[in-house]
Amino acid sequence: MTASPRGAVTPSSQSNTATLIARNIVRLRDERQMSASILALRTGWAVSRIAAIEAGDAAALALDDIDVLARAFVVRPAELFA
Repeated sequence: MTASPRGAVTPSSQSNTATLIARNIVRLRDERQMSASILALRTGWAVSRIAAIEAGDAAALALDDIDVLARAFVVRPAELFA
């Protein structure tokens, strides 16, 4: 196994980021008493996609989606990485 360059996106780092974002989405929904259905309406996504993202599925989440989620929760995008 070779070391990856500093700052390189690896499958492991992608998975860790997806897990962090997933936990924050669940936290924000809980704080706002928001159902997955309401979040789906606010984002324009299917509930199944919300569920996949909350399960930490990195493939279900694109970089542009961070802005969509931030707008849906009325937070800064950085809060999804906190």
